[in-house]
Amino acid sequence: MLFKKLTIVLLILFSGFQSKLYSEENMEKITKININDISINFPILKKLYESGFFSNDKYSINFPGSSNESESPDGIFLESEIRNYNNKDHVFFKLIPGTGNHNFMFTWNIPKKDAEDDLLNGSFNDILKLSIHAREKDINEIVFNNLASGDIQSAEPVYDDPENGEVTGYNIKIKSRPSQTHKFFRTLGELFIVNSFGVINYWINKDENMEDWEYKLTWEGVRRKITDGWSLDTNAFRTNTIYHIYAGNIYFQTGRSNEYGFLASCAWAFTGSLIWEYIGEFREQVSTNDMIFTTMGGALVGESLRQTSIFIEQNVDNKIIRYLFMTLIDPMRIINRTIDKCFYDDIDVNIIFVNPAISMIQQSDNQQYFTGLTVNW
Repeated sequence: MLFKKLTIVLLILFSGFQSKLYSEENMEKITKININDISINFPILKKLYESGFFSNDKYSINFPGSSNESESPDGIFLESEIRNYNNKDHVFFKLIPGTGNHNFMFTWNIPKKDAEDDLLNGSFNDILKLSIHAREKDINEIVFNNLASGDIQSAEPVYDDPENGEVTGYNIKIKSRPSQTHKFFRTLGELFIVNSFGVINYWINKDENMEDWEYKLTWEGVRRKITDGWSLDTNAFRTNTIYHIYAGNIYFQTGRSNEYGFLASCAWAFTGSLIWEYIGEFREQVSTNDMIFTTMGGALVGESLRQTSIFIEQNVDNKIIRYLFMTLIDPMRIINRTIDKCFYDDIDVNIIFVNPAISMIQQSDNQQYFTGLTVNW
């Protein structure tokens, strides 16, 4: 029995190592972003830059006004400007994917009073990622793929002349998502909620679980539980593997559905397991094998099911069947997506197709701002 458990642990470790290698081999290239605030009285992009908002190992930031000169930059051009709409100040943003065969631009605006809060959430990064992907693939394909995945809420084609059917752009809606702080506390709260269901089941089967009880619900019991440390338990194999791996899968998917990466979600799976071992099963000694299987097995299964869910979403046409299977294999993704739809507004983004000659003039005009230092984070 011990040999079987050790074999499974080694397989999980090997699979995790393979996943890490795969992720390192497929790291995204660094993208250069050139930022400029036209309205110098409200330099929102400069403020975000100085606050570390662009501190990302995938971005290289170029900004005007530096004493060091460099060649005219390429990359993405992003600018902000204060404009008045309906007697209210808004921050107008224009994003041009850069030099090359990218004859389109993104424009959107946010009320000035909400600009900083709205930019600090994930929606701004969504627009950046959309433009980065559009530099590498056909913009029409990018729009429809993001629409299918739910990253874009809706996409309406724009026609200059509806009769000839030529699309001149898209009006898309991108969900304004919660801030990093909000997502942290939501993830933590969801782990407690998930574990509460386990606690209910634990006490329903109290008679069966009592044989493992070692501590009383007293301060002395708390002290003993902490000082006794971890040990291997002798529970049934299905409990130590299937049940704990499934719980770890839910913990992991909770992190992923709140937009944490693979390793951060592994940490959330470990956190969920700690909550269960120290609070849910307070009267039992912490199990070493439970911590291993819940964290590592949960991450392995959770990531596999997440990718399967994304594949189903992009390839299954029947909406009922699509959402049924997505809910079964990745329930936290559907739950958190539904919460976000209910509580967060959309940002209207216009994708405008530009005549190639006009596009070259716009890119040339933008480049005059950016003869400064490039900062790599």
